[in-house]
Amino acid sequence: MGSTTHIDPSGEEGAASAPRHLALVTSSQPPTSKVLVVEDDDDDAHLIRRCLFLSAPHLQVEVVATAQAALFKLRGGGYRAAIIDYRLGTTRGTELIERCRASGVGTPMILLTGQGGADVDLEAMQKGACDYLEKSTVTPELLERSLRYAVEQATTRQALVAARNRFEAAIRGSNDGIWDLDLGSGTLFLSPRFKSMLGLEIRDGGDHLGTWFSRVHDDDLPRVEDAIQAASDGRSEGLNIEHRILHADGTWLWVLLRGKLQRDEEGAPVRLAGSQTDITVRRNAEEHTRHQALHDSLTGLANRALLADRLDHLVRRLRRHPEAGFSILYLDLDDFKPVNDEHGHAAGDIVLMEVAARLRDAVRAVDTVARIGGDEFVLLLERCVTAEDAEKVSSNVREAISAPIEIEAAQVTIGVSIGTRLVADPVDDVLTLLSDADRSMYAAKAGRSGRVLGLVQRKRELRPTMQDWLRDAIANETLGPHFQPIVCAQSRTVLGYEALARWTHQGESISPGTFVPLARSAGLLDALGETMLRQACRWVAGREEDDLWVSVNVDASSLASPEIVETVRAALEEAGVDGSRLRLELTEHEELPCLRAAASHVEALAALGVELSLDDFGTGHCGLGALLELPNTCIKLDRSLIIKLGSCEATRTVVGSLVKMAHALGRSVVAEGVETAAQWRAATAQGVDLAQGYLFGRPQATWPQPRFTL
Repeated sequence: MGSTTHIDPSGEEGAASAPRHLALVTSSQPPTSKVLVVEDDDDDAHLIRRCLFLSAPHLQVEVVATAQAALFKLRGGGYRAAIIDYRLGTTRGTELIERCRASGVGTPMILLTGQGGADVDLEAMQKGACDYLEKSTVTPELLERSLRYAVEQATTRQALVAARNRFEAAIRGSNDGIWDLDLGSGTLFLSPRFKSMLGLEIRDGGDHLGTWFSRVHDDDLPRVEDAIQAASDGRSEGLNIEHRILHADGTWLWVLLRGKLQRDEEGAPVRLAGSQTDITVRRNAEEHTRHQALHDSLTGLANRALLADRLDHLVRRLRRHPEAGFSILYLDLDDFKPVNDEHGHAAGDIVLMEVAARLRDAVRAVDTVARIGGDEFVLLLERCVTAEDAEKVSSNVREAISAPIEIEAAQVTIGVSIGTRLVADPVDDVLTLLSDADRSMYAAKAGRSGRVLGLVQRKRELRPTMQDWLRDAIANETLGPHFQPIVCAQSRTVLGYEALARWTHQGESISPGTFVPLARSAGLLDALGETMLRQACRWVAGREEDDLWVSVNVDASSLASPEIVETVRAALEEAGVDGSRLRLELTEHEELPCLRAAASHVEALAALGVELSLDDFGTGHCGLGALLELPNTCIKLDRSLIIKLGSCEATRTVVGSLVKMAHALGRSVVAEGVETAAQWRAATAQGVDLAQGYLFGRPQATWPQPRFTL
């Protein structure tokens, strides 16, 4: 049925060798390749074999005479190319090519014919041939060129198919709905996925703006209409907004609506097209994360960060409205420690939750109840400016808390010491207000009388403020980094550390949630970033033998500053550290678009070897745009995504798509906030490259074993 010819240059046919050997096999190909010749005429087959020997003697030439035999062999694979005669008995070569393509055979094929004609050429290309040759014109050089062309064309086609498949897979993975608005006719196209996202039938009508906008939340509709109108008028090049839209079941979805304006040759707007992404899971996760960040996990009350924000709001309102005074009540439970000692910490938690509930019931809805320590609570009483009013509330609180509390089969009774701070006039330093109330509470506790001691507002004394302390801490480097390991997902070894700012003042640990906003408002953010950068570089310089890198958080607005490059260069030179051992983490927020104006700074940092990292990726507004704009950048997936990986299929889909997208762009991915082995396994299954979180270690000032295997 067929024969294989191994052409030996030392044999008879090698006597008339060509003056040169034309290379067909590249360095990435195996040293030998097979070519299948499908030809039922022995003379023509011999001609092709001889031309192949003269042009590429390394090839193994196999000859078959029928289309059936050729189809069988090509389906088996292993051929570099196939040269097929146009006439094979009753079968045309183009028919064989068509059958091969229908069977999924990707081998490059060249059609060989004894007669010319544009119709044959066209038919060959339509059926899937890579090239077309006439027998009368075949020479070794021409055949070699045709084979090389066919192989390169097939390789290119396969790459295009692979790229298309990846693109389609990414679109399916992203699960976006597509929309297209013709600005001339007003015709609106909504893809099936767009409709199914809203619970609508695919055949539902309503593909026009009025029906679409009727489902947008009333509070969000003006923003959506303005954004689309601005793009339609040519005043903007597109839109990127988040809004709520009504699902068919009556619930509200959060979606990310994106669009891009298309213009005609004269520059007039003609089309607006884009996508709609369901971000409900992300928004809910963000809301949950925000709630956790601002509320006590045990009682659900406001925590210290939210209390500081509410206190700042009341002080600012007092400046605008002098009549809007307020009071602060600082509470500490009496005899709470014996509850833990005698009944256990679970019983203590029950007491704290019951006290929290009673405090909420004892004040108005406009007042704030916060838990700021183990058994310490604070009440902010709005428009409460007299000692009598504060005493009345305090009396109600003492009465509510003194009632017995059931703990399993026992009852406990506790008391409370309360200090007050009346605020009737504007103040400059809001943090001292809590200190005043705290001192008042300790005075009450020391008296053990159960009465409430009050501090009325006094003139501000000349003393250091929290801003002064923060400025000194930055200057003297008493505020400095703690380091958390970042591990390789595959080798389970520590590759680097993130430097996290920590500050202890007068024996008390000050939360970054407190001092970072204070630094921002005081204009100390750049100084804070610079001291962290210098200290982190010195720390990693001391671990040169471990070849570790360190990651430092940088505010996005600082990266756009002209001084950033010199600041980084100076820190590296001072510590004697190569730039490849430093990463700058950018928090993904609305300031990131300004980075497009800092291209030269980004390039200069890249020249130093410094990598960039997009922090909290997947929760902000412009992470994808920043990823495309910034070279040499990796992404850190926000912990709100990681914590749901093991239990939420939608989150796994989102994370998997983000990882695939990042890898397609040549970027690495860090899973942040990994706290359990299950989360780590789930993140690794989605293809992340690195991981960070409490599972691998909490932030520490030093690491006695800087490199270890988990």
